Formats: sequence, C-alpha cells, structure tokens
Amino acid sequence: MHSNIINNNIAIFIDDLTEKIIDAYNIQIPIMNMKEVLKSIGGKIAYKNNYYELIDGNIIKTHDRKFDILLPILNKNSNNNFTIACNLGHIFLHMGYRTNFSLWNKIIIDKQYKFISSRQEKQSEYFALSLLMPKNIFLKIFYKYSNDDTVDMTEVANYFNVSISQSRRRASFLGLIKGNIK
Repeated sequence: MHSNIINNNIAIFIDDLTEKIIDAYNIQIPIMNMKEVLKSIGGKIAYKNNYYELIDGNIIKTHDRKFDILLPILNKNSNNNFTIACNLGHIFLHMGYRTNFSLWNKIIIDKQYKFISSRQEKQSEYFALSLLMPKNIFLKIFYKYSNDDTVDMTEVANYFNVSISQSRRRASFLGLIKGNIK
C-alpha cells in the first residue's frame, strides 16, 4: 500500500502515532495554525536572523517538557505548517519526546539538533503528511472530490491547507494514485 520510499510497518506505526497525538492534544483537522498546535504540545518557534544560526540544527530541547523549533526569520510570514510538522516528526520519532522517555532524557538541554540521514528525513516527512492529513479524514476528503477516474487534488490540498504536491504525496503513499512521488 505505501510507496517503497518508506517501510510499510514504519508507515503504519507513524499513522497510528499521529492519530494518538491528534487525540491526546485535541488537534483540530484541518490544521489552520500549526504554531498553536506546537504550543499545545510544548513547543514554540524561535526565529533566527540568518542561516548560520541554523547550521548546528533546528531543534532545541529547552526543558524536560519543552522544545524550540528554529526557523529563519525570512520564513516568518510563510505557511510553515509542513516544515513545523516535519520537525515534530523528528521530535517524536527521533528524539523520543513523549514516546521514548529514556531517549528524550539523553537529549541535552539547550543543544541544537539536526537530522541528516535520508531515512530519518523520509520518516519525518511521512509523519508531517500523516499529521496534516490523517488517513481516515484524508480518505473521506479524497473521495469527496473524486468522480470516475479523476480527483480534484487542488480541493483536497485546499481542505488540508497544504500544497498540491503534499496532498498528491499523501494520496500516493496511501495507494490512491499511481506513481512514486518524492
């Protein structure tokens, strides 16, 4: 069902995890303001004046139950939902925030973290797609805008407040449309 970009078991695990996060934090779908979601989870955005401040990473554990996601100031007025959701993927999956107590405790407070492995990036991107477009809701919206052999992916993307490319990737991962979309 899932594209070969990500292991099927990992995809199922991530879909289940994002459902639990959505339920635990009472996240309303579609997500219109990711910064509010971030705040409810225990994080905040810290804008940096230049890219050099981001070289060492863009996630900082600031407290036992708090973290910052660092973004360039140039992106302050952009829709950063996908970028923020990807970073949340790293925080939950690769840093153990609220999912792996022993791993989270090994994360050093006030140190910047960066994830550069292709595997971790693909997992965090899948997490972002799953958080922004949960499987059960995505299926309903996808079929709402389908007729015969066509789907209006613009309407699907607009509903979830994501790009058309992101909605196509989610549909591809779920086996709803053909093609490997990277």
